[in-house]
Amino acid sequence: MKAWVTILGKRLARALLLAFLLAASGSGAARGEPAGLPEQPTLGDYLSYAEEHNPGLQAAYRRWQAAEKAVSKAKALPDPRLTYGYFVEPVETRVGPQRQTFGVSQKIPWLGKIGARKQVASRRSDAEREVYAAEKLRLFHRVKRLYHDLAYLHRAVDITEENVALLTQLEPIVRTQYQGGAASQSALLKIQVEIARLEDRREGFADQGAAIEAQLNAALGRPADADLPRPVAAPAESLRVAPEELLAWLEEHNPDLRAMDYRADSEKAAASLAGKSYFPDLSLGFQYIEIGESVFPGVEDSGKDAMLATVAINLPLWFGTYKASGEEAQERYAAARNERDELLNQFAAELRAADYALRDAERRLHLYRRDLLPMARQSLEVTLGAFTAEQVTFLDVVEAERTLLEFDLAHARAVADRGQSLARIEMLVGGFPAE
Repeated sequence: MKAWVTILGKRLARALLLAFLLAASGSGAARGEPAGLPEQPTLGDYLSYAEEHNPGLQAAYRRWQAAEKAVSKAKALPDPRLTYGYFVEPVETRVGPQRQTFGVSQKIPWLGKIGARKQVASRRSDAEREVYAAEKLRLFHRVKRLYHDLAYLHRAVDITEENVALLTQLEPIVRTQYQGGAASQSALLKIQVEIARLEDRREGFADQGAAIEAQLNAALGRPADADLPRPVAAPAESLRVAPEELLAWLEEHNPDLRAMDYRADSEKAAASLAGKSYFPDLSLGFQYIEIGESVFPGVEDSGKDAMLATVAINLPLWFGTYKASGEEAQERYAAARNERDELLNQFAAELRAADYALRDAERRLHLYRRDLLPMARQSLEVTLGAFTAEQVTFLDVVEAERTLLEFDLAHARAVADRGQSLARIEMLVGGFPAE
């Protein structure tokens, strides 16, 4: 019995040896320090790196900044207009011929038009800011999801290798029993088949981990084949908030919903701006006319240049166009509100599903950690002892080993599922409420 306990006790050491071998073979374990990341980066390090380097998030930030610049443009007056005129045939006046004119004018929009344009641009800028916040949350969720998947696959490789090591040590014993007639050939073949099956499964986990690494690199804004160290186990997290509280937090803080609110406000301001199209704009101008010397001698003020102040208004006659513009903005406003309601319903359903997934993962974690895994380990130890005493067959050992393997993998999967569900909820509610 002590010999089998020793075998089980050495499984962790073999797992560490496997991690070293995987590093040497480039299978996705620690293969050196990647540029810009610590040697043993935590999940927080990955998130900070992604925030700084992901090109999609940078594009969202640029769109927000571009919208910010549009606010300054919207509140500015139209450019002044400078005019110049040259008299091909000078116009004779009492004081002399008019030769050329210089003029400048400034258009001044009707009261409230500039404010409405600024409101439209400002709300669009606010919407782009919220879009950037939403993109950041989606990126963080993506990184966390891949991070937990990668951590699970590394753990799955370790667990499978531990079982391979156990069966590899048992194989010579079964072979000896077979040669002595104490075991059948089918038992020997069974252990060899089981070892081959586990080795294939281990390689499958490793290959899947390489694919997840490529996706994680893409999320970080790095080449797909860049080296990634083995994930450091994220601290266990939980969430004890009622679904009703989460829903209220979603409605208030989800950036996608807030962006839709700002878009609706922008369309409402656009409708107000369209309503002001019925009012004329004012143009103030000044004109300077150069006049030559009079051809008649002794004329008072001969050659004195003339100056002219002008006032003009446009004539808003196309009422049908103005009405259509206002109705268009009203329809866009109503559409934005409807889209917001649809998005809220969709997010509420996703939040409920994510909350269920979180509670289900925690239930499975509790079940495996408290009951199933301890019983499966004890069962394997007892079965190994009985096998040594030739009280059970090797098939019983394989069955006990396989049960422990599946429970270990299920426990590791539950850990990853819990982390991914928390990340999903955090993305939907726009960040967890401050405690």
